[in-house]
Amino acid sequence: MLFTSQFNLFLCFVVKISAISYNQPKFFSNSSWNLNGTTISNISSTGTYPYDIFINKNNTIYILNQSNGQIIIQYENNATSTRIISTNLTNSSSLFVTNEDEIYLDTFYSLGSVSEMIINSSIAITSISRMTFCHQCSDIFIDINRTIYCTLTQSHQIIAKSLINDWNYLTTVAGTGTPDSTATTLRNPFGIFVDTSINLYVADCGNDRIQLFLFGELTGMTVAGSGSLNQTISLSCPTSLVLDDDNYLFIVDSNNHRVIRQYLNGFRCIIGCSNSSGFAFNQLLQPWSIQFDSYGNIFVTDNGNKRIQKFDLLINNVASVTTTLSVNTTTGMSTTTTSTTKPLCTTLVTFDHIPGQTSTIGVVPNNYESLNWNNTYYLNVSTVPLSGYTKALGSSSYVATNQGGGVVRISSVNGTSFSFDSILIVAAWRDNLIWTINLYHLGVVQVSGSFNLNTANSTSINCGSCTNIDMLMMTATGGTPVNGLAQNGTEFGFSNLCVSLGY
Repeated sequence: MLFTSQFNLFLCFVVKISAISYNQPKFFSNSSWNLNGTTISNISSTGTYPYDIFINKNNTIYILNQSNGQIIIQYENNATSTRIISTNLTNSSSLFVTNEDEIYLDTFYSLGSVSEMIINSSIAITSISRMTFCHQCSDIFIDINRTIYCTLTQSHQIIAKSLINDWNYLTTVAGTGTPDSTATTLRNPFGIFVDTSINLYVADCGNDRIQLFLFGELTGMTVAGSGSLNQTISLSCPTSLVLDDDNYLFIVDSNNHRVIRQYLNGFRCIIGCSNSSGFAFNQLLQPWSIQFDSYGNIFVTDNGNKRIQKFDLLINNVASVTTTLSVNTTTGMSTTTTSTTKPLCTTLVTFDHIPGQTSTIGVVPNNYESLNWNNTYYLNVSTVPLSGYTKALGSSSYVATNQGGGVVRISSVNGTSFSFDSILIVAAWRDNLIWTINLYHLGVVQVSGSFNLNTANSTSINCGSCTNIDMLMMTATGGTPVNGLAQNGTEFGFSNLCVSLGY
């Protein structure tokens, strides 16, 4: 009865429902991610042991550096812009960021509590009333009712408290304090997630399982791992989990060095599936936490390798309609005449005259030519003469590229539809590179095509009827290395991108 009376008391003070500040993308059964990750942060910014990461809906990335007490803020669409906040905190292991940019973080070894950080012209760190513990809070989550949850790993419990009323008491929402594997107990839990129905998911590391505690219940159900009714996969110390838009689980299976995804009929490995740990781009070593960005890309803190890895979403559609694209391959620049009833190429994107453009390489900024750009870099081809980039030159010395072999996504500002008319494309380092273009409208592929690219000649891709598009996605895989070129990767270069906004 004590639990019920306290829980009802805190409900009396709920005066505001908050929108979620994290990303829960919509995926489909055929969604897939690049098996090779891109390192977005290494030991210089993550510290020796990178544990937690948070990504908000603006794709701002918050990283805790335990080694020096800093919080690193990276802006995903502007790789050159990073903010460093020095907090002088010791061994902080978890954080959560609200829509109001309030940062809640573990400050056990500095203040003995969980604290709130407000960043204005100065930095203010305030301990949260009644959240002083005997053990460290290894994960933090805030639900839509502004209730904060804390994992007390050493106490084998999850506790919660309302942030709306400072005088509310702490409530135990999972675990008895005794380590065990029953439905009411936990053993060294770590990551937690609370859905919008206030159901609590717990990565119960010591029991190799994921526990679900329905709202108001202290008896959990095993939904993945050891003891689950539908055990389609084994777990070994799961440490973090997130839910997608359909409440399917994505789990960091730490001791198996991989990431697991839930489907309608069970679970399957999607990242780190080589059955071995390591430092290669397709491997992980003791991964710890996981987050999505708004595009559906997956970010993993690769603790044992002292880095944070990004795995690009490659395919994400429920249905596709194929339209034939015409192809014209040349040994230099190419032009193609396309007859349409709409204006042709009202916007020609050449990647020169970009605001703040350097003489080497940089990020194509959002709003350039009224478009938003993800994983798109401009490159002065004079810096890489031993490459295929020179064959894609348009009007200047610059081309665009998917630096690091990532997925390029281009969308219109404010969601306005546009038509794709043509593009000049070339492989940077490999012949027979398989380049794929997908044109989307409201998340559904409308046009799709795959082409073999080479480094010795450019290819002009043209479409006279590719209208009503809101996102263009380009990927590349495979290919064979070319002797004499400076590098060996799946980068491609492109220029003379023709689109017509509003069509």
